Amino acid sequence: MSFQIGIDQVLYNLKLINKDLETVTTQLSTGNKINGSQDDPTAWTSIARSRSEFSIFTAINDSLNTVATSIQVADSTMTTIGSTMSDMKTALEGITEHVPPLPVGDQERTNLLQTYSQLRAQIDQLANPTDAGARRILSGPDDWTVVVGPNGMTRTIRAQQVNTGATGLDLPVLPDTATDAEIQDALDHLATAHGTLTERQQSLEMDSVAIANAQTYNGKLASAYQVHAENAAATDMDEAAAQEKSLELRQTLSNESLKILTDADQRILQLLG
Repeated sequence: MSFQIGIDQVLYNLKLINKDLETVTTQLSTGNKINGSQDDPTAWTSIARSRSEFSIFTAINDSLNTVATSIQVADSTMTTIGSTMSDMKTALEGITEHVPPLPVGDQERTNLLQTYSQLRAQIDQLANPTDAGARRILSGPDDWTVVVGPNGMTRTIRAQQVNTGATGLDLPVLPDTATDAEIQDALDHLATAHGTLTERQQSLEMDSVAIANAQTYNGKLASAYQVHAENAAATDMDEAAAQEKSLELRQTLSNESLKILTDADQRILQLLG
């Protein structure tokens, strides 16, 4: 009976050793000392929360990357439109500053007016880019509200219409038979439009800076949560390896003890038989 008690105790010890050995082996293979709530419920909850927060901030920044790209496209488009308006101005000045003056109906005058009209049409095409976000900014009329942080924190990207219509840059249509007065009026509108475009591009730059700042802030918080989760779960590999060797030694000794007890119990049974 005493041998059986000893055998049962050794078997129980082996069960505990094997369980601890399995845990350490998992820690060594994953690099984490906490791989689930069974390892440490409190620590696991903290790790899970940090991982969740990391995912939230990362997802927000992924979305803001798209917004930032759209702003860049819109800004580049505005720059191109500015150059296009300069070409329109040059075309009209080719008429007003020509010596001698080009009369209505003159072919060169007509060609320059057609150049103005073609460039004006290009602006409307530019104001409708393929990028959905940029198109939303440049075509309006509604502003664009985007999420920039947790708990529904938002930023409104203001619409900056740059089409040739009255709500955009307000550039008049000129027929091939436009008079000198109409051409001068168009030049005045171009001068005003340049100022409008500059103001709207500067306003968009403010939104760009705000988005960039939000991304930086979110990135820092995401990194902090990631580091916390990794540090909280990380295993001291040297310590775990030493613990593994210790458990393996205990496992070996327990197996030897079990064999000795089992052999002794068998010999006694043989003697009694």
